[in-house]
Formats: sequence, C-alpha cells, structure tokens
Amino acid sequence: MKRSIYRIVTAVAGACLLVNSGVAAPKGKAGKGDKLKADASAFDPLDGKVYRANLGRTGLHKTSGAPSLSKVRWKFKTGAEVRSSPVVVDGVVYVGSNDKHVYAIDLKTGALKWKASAGDEVIGSAAVVDGAVYIPCKEEGVLALNAADGKELWRAKTGSACGGSPVIAYGAVIISAGAKSGKINKSPMMTGPIMAFSQSDGKLIYSAAEGIFSSAAYATDGRWLFGHYPSQYSVHSIEDGSHVTDVFQTGGQRYPWGSVSYVDGVAYYPLALGGYVDAYTVEANGSTKLLWRNATVEENLGVTVQLGAISGHEILGDMAVTDELVLAPCWDGGLYAFSTKDGKLAWKYQIEPASPIMGSPSVAGGVAYFGAWDGHLYAIGPDGKLKSKIKLGGRLNTSPWPADGVVVVGSDDGNVYAVE
Repeated sequence: MKRSIYRIVTAVAGACLLVNSGVAAPKGKAGKGDKLKADASAFDPLDGKVYRANLGRTGLHKTSGAPSLSKVRWKFKTGAEVRSSPVVVDGVVYVGSNDKHVYAIDLKTGALKWKASAGDEVIGSAAVVDGAVYIPCKEEGVLALNAADGKELWRAKTGSACGGSPVIAYGAVIISAGAKSGKINKSPMMTGPIMAFSQSDGKLIYSAAEGIFSSAAYATDGRWLFGHYPSQYSVHSIEDGSHVTDVFQTGGQRYPWGSVSYVDGVAYYPLALGGYVDAYTVEANGSTKLLWRNATVEENLGVTVQLGAISGHEILGDMAVTDELVLAPCWDGGLYAFSTKDGKLAWKYQIEPASPIMGSPSVAGGVAYFGAWDGHLYAIGPDGKLKSKIKLGGRLNTSPWPADGVVVVGSDDGNVYAVE
C-alpha cells in the first residue's frame, strides 16, 4: 500500500520538477483587461447548489442525510467510471461519467430525466445555478446545459484539461484548467490559467497567468479565490484572477492536491504528500496568517519525503469543515478530525482492514459520509464512531451528496448509488 502511493506521488513530483526546483510561480494578470465587479455583501455562497455543498467548499450540507445506511434505494448505470461527484438540486441528481456524458437522474426513483453528450470524460462536478448546469469536461473545457432538458447552452474551451468544479459569482463561471488526469503543455499534473467566462453566453471575461490543479475547486468568500499553485498556497482576486499573496511555499514534495475550504475568515489548506492540515486567518486585504498546523502523522511535521517523512498517510481528497472539526480523508484509511480552534486531533476513525480514502467526506445532520476503495460507504458520528456502512460496487472516489433521507455517491463500477 505505502509503496503504491509512493510511486504515485513520486511520479507526480517528477512531473513537477520546475516546482520543486524552487522556481517561483508566475504572478497572475488579467488576460483581456476585463474585470468582474465584486460585492462581498451581495455574495451568494450557493448553499446546496454546488460541489462540496457551498462555495466555501466545506462539505457541510443543510440536509438531514440518511439515518442509517441500510439499503440501496436505486442504482443507475452509466457507461464508465463515475469520478464526477453528484450534486442534487430540487430533487434531481446531476453527475458526469467517464463515458463522456452528463446525466440528470430523479432522486426519488432513479429514473433518467436526460442525458447529454459532453464530448470527453467528465471528471469534474456540477454547479446548478439559475436553471443551468455548469460542469467541466476534461479536454472540452466548461459545458453549460439547460437543467430542465439537458440542451447545450454554450461550451467554452479552456485549452487544457478541466476538472474540479466552477465558482459561479457576479455573472461569471470561474475555473482553472490543466492538471490531474489531463495535460497542459504536454506535461501531466501541472496547472493552467484561472479563467472567467460569462454565465450567460460563455464568452471569456479574463484569463489570469496561474491557476490550481484542475482536480481541485476554488473556494471563495466573494472577494478572494483560495487555491494553490503546485509549489504554494495562493490567494487571487475574484475580480480579475490576479495574484494577491502566497500563503505558504510548500515545495519539497509537500505540495497541495485537494480543494481549500473557507469559513468565517479562516482558510483550511490540505497538504497532500505531508499529510498536513493548515489553518490560516484571512485579512480584509487578502493577506494571511498561520493559525495552526497539524498532520496525519505528527512525525511528518516539518519533514519532507526526501528527508525521511513517513509515506502512506497522504491527504488526497477534499476536507470537510464543521463548526468544531476539520475532517481529513487519508490514504491510510483513516478519517482524521482536527479541532478548528487549535488543530489538535480530536479523534480518528480507522477502516479495518485499511483501505485508501480518495473521496471527500460530506457532513449532514452531524454525520460524516465518505466512500473508500474497499467499495463501502461509511457513516461516522460526531464522536468518531461508526454508525453504519454499506458495501456497494467498485472503488468510491467521489464526494457523497447527503440529501434528506438518502445519500448519493458515484462509483468506479460505473454506477450512481442512492442509499437510505
């Protein structure tokens, strides 16, 4: 197990030699000179309409979830692996598949409402806003579909692989291109520009010089975009994508992978290879200050892989953030709960036998739901104890969506499952 992930992360690091050589990332500038007009007082976090439940990417849902994971309500078969995390809005499940299609599925019955061709694998997740579905489609860029019937509204090319999930704000669809499962400049695992497209017609508003791994999604507070270049955490202006500040120079095979989470003036950053979790306060001007740092393995604090850090405890999914806890999924099969106040480890739930967690935990009704490579969907209580679990099909690499009375998750076996 450890050797397997070490090969993965070593290959990733090899593709990012420029990053680890200490060469600074380019500073972003708007490409067309156009800007959005940000108004944080009118900002809509889109609760219950976007990947990770909101634009803070906290994974905290305002639904009840399922009281227990006892049976499959329905399963819907697509033509390939489902690596796109489902988003449920108004009783409809919106999800993509590696079979190059986007699906709308009735939450109650599992019946197909519509199916739309994306033109390439759909590894990203949807934002469902103002009657439209905005979803990234690997090499095809961003696709806008009518939420009612799946008809294409527009398609915007990003020039390189596109995953993650877009920010929808101020009439724009904002995303970064290039990265995991794709290519930019012929090199895998690199970043592309931050791009903003008109929500109404897909025309380019701005393109900034740097972005994040497209496997991740930006978090935002309506003023700043919180993400990462491979060698550092970074903060960008939502108005034009310009670079505001570097939060932390990661380097040394400690670079980030998952999405940043933001809530109440604090940004929570996962450092993939070191298994770090960092919390930074965010000032009004976008500057940051370290609040606390911890790791899935305490011995890894301050130590790089090259200097003997223990491998096999990486954070490769997105974290969930509640009022009291930061929940970090780990390659070692553990779900780690750190205090939001001081970063101390509150508890750890360990899958036995150990199975990697590549998906992201979602929280509803005080219960954390996540899937693992062992094919199980888990429900963990606020005390870190197992409430229930259920065996589904293949590896679960997506973020579950807990709705009222049911949890929806995609699987590598090509199915979308609704569990109650």
